[in-house]
Amino acid sequence: MLFRSSSDVKSISIRYVPLVEIDEHDKMVASLKEKMLKNRQRDQILQMTSIGVHRDDFCFMMGDHPVSSIASQGQRRMILLAMKLSLIEYVVNKTGKLPVLLLDDVLSELDSEKRINLFRCLPKSCQTIITTTDLDDCKDLDRKVTVYYVENGTVRKKGD
Repeated sequence: MLFRSSSDVKSISIRYVPLVEIDEHDKMVASLKEKMLKNRQRDQILQMTSIGVHRDDFCFMMGDHPVSSIASQGQRRMILLAMKLSLIEYVVNKTGKLPVLLLDDVLSELDSEKRINLFRCLPKSCQTIITTTDLDDCKDLDRKVTVYYVENGTVRKKGD
């Protein structure tokens, strides 16, 4: 993946960081089982599972450095958005179906230039839901939109 900032182009790599070592199948299963049993009581109290593949992570790297230590908040946000947009292509190639893209409050940390770049990258054929607290953040969106307001738990369509 390439990341273009205003002054240069940087190569971004991604590394999968599993909760347990992925080597020999039986060792991996035993390690997961041990961790699950160790956390079982805590998980029951919290009513959630703290061990499993859903807790694995990804580490984005810019050169030899973790993105989290050298990139700005806006840059980190753009890198995650690039990954999400890549996932759309992956899902379409695997299933032949377009997913719904949910962008929850992503615009607040992006400057105008990055918002415009994001809007240009959004697949026109993919239904996209964008949540925001400031409609002005969407003014550069170049397509037909339907706006809904949520106030005090009530949803209403703009114009109704």
